[in-house]
Amino acid sequence: MLAIIISVEVLEANQKTRNIVNVVYAIFLGLLFVGLIVCWFIKPAIIKVSTINLILALILVIAFAMVYYFIENDENFKPPVLAEVFGITIILISTSVMAHNSTVTNSTRDMVRFIDNVSDVENKTILVYDYLITSIPFYTNDTLITLKSTHNTTDREVEFENDELWKERLWDEKRKL
Repeated sequence: MLAIIISVEVLEANQKTRNIVNVVYAIFLGLLFVGLIVCWFIKPAIIKVSTINLILALILVIAFAMVYYFIENDENFKPPVLAEVFGITIILISTSVMAHNSTVTNSTRDMVRFIDNVSDVENKTILVYDYLITSIPFYTNDTLITLKSTHNTTDREVEFENDELWKERLWDEKRKL
């Protein structure tokens, strides 16, 4: 909703304001691309940028530059089009970078891989103590049980649950059996 309001306001803004918005989009995208290049060269431990990420980013920056230079500055629709290309670029780059940095993005994928590699048992049960980790079922077909003790993150919305299976998988130590 906020993006729609901003785009309407930018369309009604004067030419100087629209040009500033266009340049800001270009600067932000340029900073992102330079940051990816720097991370690719120095290879910091905290974030991994693969060559594929860099090539994808380069293609998207070229697409942004083509839109930036081929649409005349006096066109009212240039800022919204640049905003759309900028948004698509951010989504594609971030998706690609986050896929290679699951530990930084707090993904449970590596944890589930570790559990699968350590245990050869079929149909394992993964027990999580006092924390609700709802993303584990995306990476495994094993049974996930959450043991609720004192932490309130184990509370969950159940109004959209189709069955009572969630009760079997949420064990509350204070609840009487």
